[in-house]
Amino acid sequence: MDRFDLENELTNLSKISDDIKTIASQVMDGTLDRDDVFAALHGLAILHDARYAIAWDIFLQVFKLEEYSDLNDNEENVDIMNNSESYTNYMKNVFAKYDYPDKDKSVWY
Repeated sequence: MDRFDLENELTNLSKISDDIKTIASQVMDGTLDRDDVFAALHGLAILHDARYAIAWDIFLQVFKLEEYSDLNDNEENVDIMNNSESYTNYMKNVFAKYDYPDKDKSVWY
């Protein structure tokens, strides 16, 4: 990871504004009901939190902070970070704080 990866992820954080404008437009058109608006906004909140977590993690990697402070070109540590299982576990931790709907529910409550 380098500063360009960080810049790209920070730019991704601004996409939430376009998403909110799209939902607002559909609300004004009357194409979304109350449950749809709730589900869309809740989904955007989850997406934004995930984007933020990714950007923060890249920030820590770029500046070699916290758990990345001992990388210093150590091949073993770099291999661990590039391991897809490590990334999967990281994303599971990001999403673990959210309650997802039961199979019989159509929206989050």
